Amino acid sequence: AGRKEELERQAHRQDEARRERAEREAAEAQEQERARLAAEARRRESEKLERERAEEEHDSKRKLAEALAEQRKTLKKAMKKTGWDVETDVDKLASMPTQLLVTEQKELMADEREQFEKRLEALRKRADYLERARREAEAPLLRTARDFALRADREAHERASARFVEAAAA
Repeated sequence: AGRKEELERQAHRQDEARRERAEREAAEAQEQERARLAAEARRRESEKLERERAEEEHDSKRKLAEALAEQRKTLKKAMKKTGWDVETDVDKLASMPTQLLVTEQKELMADEREQFEKRLEALRKRADYLERARREAEAPLLRTARDFALRADREAHERASARFVEAAAA
């Protein structure tokens, strides 16, 4: 009977050890699965953020290309006489490196600013010319008006003096 009980206890311990080992392995497998799922979620989130960043970069580059195309269209109108071929296709511009687009846009803006300043200077000179011409044209009119006013004042003074002398003589 003692040997049978000993065998049963030993079998029970082995069963218990197998059960504990199976539970540990299941827990480890569950932890590995949880870690794998967390890593997968991080990878998906990272990919999503990368896609969003790339999309934002693409949208930004597209807007820059559209602005540059618009600037180039005005340039194209100005350059038709010289025969320069200016690219205004937004898709082709969007395929260019961003730094090149930014550099060209800065150059175009500087050119536009310079042209604007030249036009402004020409307008200022024209306004000065017109103001000088107006003053030169109105100078004789002002002299005539001044002479007329002086003559009228002198005549009024002479009449008043004559009345005063007549009143004093009477």
